[in-house]
Amino acid sequence: MRKTNTGFTLAELLIVVAIIAVLTAFAIPVFSSLLEKSREATDAANIRSLYGQIMAEVIYTGKDVTDTEYDNVRYTKISLRQKKDGWQNSSLPDSLGELGVIDGTPTAGGSAWVTFSYSTDNATIHFGGGSGSGSGSGSIPALHATAITVRAEFKRGALIQDETGACVILQGMEQTWNAYSGGTKVAELAALYGTDAVLVDVSDIKDSSFTGTLEAGDLYYDSAKNKFYYVTWVSQHESWPNSAWVDLLN
Repeated sequence: MRKTNTGFTLAELLIVVAIIAVLTAFAIPVFSSLLEKSREATDAANIRSLYGQIMAEVIYTGKDVTDTEYDNVRYTKISLRQKKDGWQNSSLPDSLGELGVIDGTPTAGGSAWVTFSYSTDNATIHFGGGSGSGSGSGSIPALHATAITVRAEFKRGALIQDETGACVILQGMEQTWNAYSGGTKVAELAALYGTDAVLVDVSDIKDSSFTGTLEAGDLYYDSAKNKFYYVTWVSQHESWPNSAWVDLLN
């Protein structure tokens, strides 16, 4: 009696391989997306933890928490774990936005940190560094201003804006300012405080790439510290930024 061997034909094996390839092609992107979202969720959890530390500090001391606290290594910036620029999880911006103002966009290899300003009574979640397009990556981030209609104690360095987009910087030596209850134009505020409230052009901001000569009245962005300054005076013997410049509460 003749004995025959049974098994898969080459065509059947090719069909199985093709099916596996198709399933893999669908599975890998889904898995990568879920993995990236899990990284973003971890970053968001770390940001919330840092926010809790910052708010505890604010409640205890009653003072602002600025970028300087990170420069002095009092707090440590969060190194983001995400591998892609931007948000893969669309719900996270709204979730973090409940904590404070979001400045910049998270980037692969970037960092995040939290500051708090009493002049606006707001926390700000900053994103910078990395290889993407977030603030601190070579471009000047958005400069935030407080609406003139806000009733608060404004501090030196506060940037106030009216509905026309005009802005004024409070540069007086007083540490706090009473709430402005006058008109609705920053020009009126400038007239009220005189030289202590200066009208500025926020559409023209210089940074380290500027090769010209800075002049008093210019706005300067220090990318190394992710801070904005109002130039009060310039000396060839002083480095940029000058210690006498007004540090904007941004």
